[in-house]
Amino acid sequence: MGKIVYKNYLILSCLMDKKYNKLMLGGKSGMNLKGKSKNIYYLVYSIIFLLSACHSNQIRFAPETNTIYTVDNYPIRKLNVVMENAKLNFSITRVDTLEGSPYIKLDSIGDNYEIVEETNKLLYRLIPQKKYSNIPFVPSEVYGIYHASNGDASTCIIYILTDENGKVNKVMTEYEYNNYQQSQN
Repeated sequence: MGKIVYKNYLILSCLMDKKYNKLMLGGKSGMNLKGKSKNIYYLVYSIIFLLSACHSNQIRFAPETNTIYTVDNYPIRKLNVVMENAKLNFSITRVDTLEGSPYIKLDSIGDNYEIVEETNKLLYRLIPQKKYSNIPFVPSEVYGIYHASNGDASTCIIYILTDENGKVNKVMTEYEYNNYQQSQN
C-alpha cells in the first residue's frame, strides 16, 4: 500500500508541476486556468491524492482462535473492548517500545500489548492500574470491539456475542448488531 500511495503522490506532483504544463484537465492546462476553474482543478487532484492515501481500520474476528485481525494487514495500535452486560471497558494498547502486530489473540495478548481497565483511566496518575493478560470470555456477554489505529479512516466496530458457556456464538458488524437489537425488542 505504501508504494501505491508514493506512486500516486508522484503522479499528483507531476500533474501540478509547471514543467508538466501540457497535462490536461477538461481540455485545458491546469497551469493556465484562473479563478474557480483552477480551484476545482486542484480540488479534484487533492481528493484523488487523499483517497489514495487512506488506510482502513477494518477488523475481523476468528472465533476458532479468538483472534482479532486487520483486513489490510496494518499493525494494531489500540483496541477498545466494551463488555456491555458486565459494564466493563478495556483498552488494549501497543507497548510504545515494541512493534505492533496485524492480529491480537484476545485470550493471550503477549508482550507487545497491554490491557488496562478503562474505569481507572481518570485516576491514571494517582492509582496504579490493574493490568490484565487477556480479555475474559464470560457467558451471555456482548463484546463491542472498537478499532481506530489509523486516524485517517473511520472507526471499525464489531460485536461478539457469547453463549451460556462463554463460547463465541455470533460475530456481527455494527449494522448487523443494530438490526439484531431491533429484532430482539
